[in-house]
Amino acid sequence: MTKRAELYRTRQEARAALVELDDDIAAMDRTLRILGYEHDPDDAMPTVAQNPMFKRGQLRRLIYTTLREAGPLSCRQIAERISGADGKELSAVAKRVDRSLYKAFQRGQLQRQKARTGEWVWFGGGIEN
Repeated sequence: MTKRAELYRTRQEARAALVELDDDIAAMDRTLRILGYEHDPDDAMPTVAQNPMFKRGQLRRLIYTTLREAGPLSCRQIAERISGADGKELSAVAKRVDRSLYKAFQRGQLQRQKARTGEWVWFGGGIEN
């Protein structure tokens, strides 16, 4: 419990620091406006380069293909098949697969059922064998 309390305290300090940074940025924006800066200050901010693990829509297609070929599978089983095929880190793939499966479930594109092991087994509307 000591570690949990320490993490909680660190989180609270980080939140306080973010509030302080937001206040500082707002003060700078007000100063820029007073000095006559007419553009949106956010436009001058550098963009953060992202290195996505999958291209747009690629993960969803891999999931659907895996389910179509193998039938109902758990998130972990899907991630193992995808990471094995692409050589990507399993835990990172599993996290993205889980998120993608749940989004598809919310949109009604996939269904799930609780297995005896307690895991969700995923299968799809229109993608089954």
